[in-house]
Amino acid sequence: MNVDDILFYILIPVIIGVILLVAFILWLASRGKNNSNDNKTNQNDGWIRKRYLSLKEDETLSANDYYGMLGESEVDQILKEVQEEADGEVYKDIILKDKYNNYTEIDNIYVSLCGIFIIETKAWSGVIEGGYYDKEWEIVLGNGDIIHKQENPFIQNDRHVKFFERVIHPKCEITSVVVFIEHKIESIESKDVILSSELKEYILKHEYQVMDQSEYDYVVKRLNSFRDNPVMTHNEYVKWQKEHFR
Repeated sequence: MNVDDILFYILIPVIIGVILLVAFILWLASRGKNNSNDNKTNQNDGWIRKRYLSLKEDETLSANDYYGMLGESEVDQILKEVQEEADGEVYKDIILKDKYNNYTEIDNIYVSLCGIFIIETKAWSGVIEGGYYDKEWEIVLGNGDIIHKQENPFIQNDRHVKFFERVIHPKCEITSVVVFIEHKIESIESKDVILSSELKEYILKHEYQVMDQSEYDYVVKRLNSFRDNPVMTHNEYVKWQKEHFR
């Protein structure tokens, strides 16, 4: 047996061993990522169950509500990532009340010295079409054979903004944002409609201070009062809506 044969029999097992080791490392990394996703899903599901603990036995949570809740929770996690990089406060599903005993519930709010972001989160399926000033947007499913119409979410969020100004602060700078959870939104004609994956960059690009510290502290104090002392539960708010907007 010559030197080449000896090298061949030594190198082949070594190469095979390296390949198996790399494959094992990649498998472990993939498993870790899946576990991370599972943990995130479990956290989201736990939050949803907590929020709906007060459901009566004959009440059920629709698929639309469920995925809507998941979307809001995903946006909340992104806002907390923003909070780690820039000073600010995050609020989720906060219910405001005015002096006339009217209420509104806002999906997500981010407050910073660089502005207030009031976020309407949508988990609609299909291709979304519409413009900022359109009364309704279209949701196109399948091959275009099925079209559903929904209220323009900017109109919905505009009500939130006006309510916020009336109850929290009338002169602060507010940005109304509509966030979709990874759907086709290329046909929507507005720069303030984004995917959830774009939200962090969207907020962080607002770098200029538009509120002084006293204004910021006042807004945070007012919002904290509604968060720490809820005026009603989510289910009570849904019931109130049905009674007042039939």
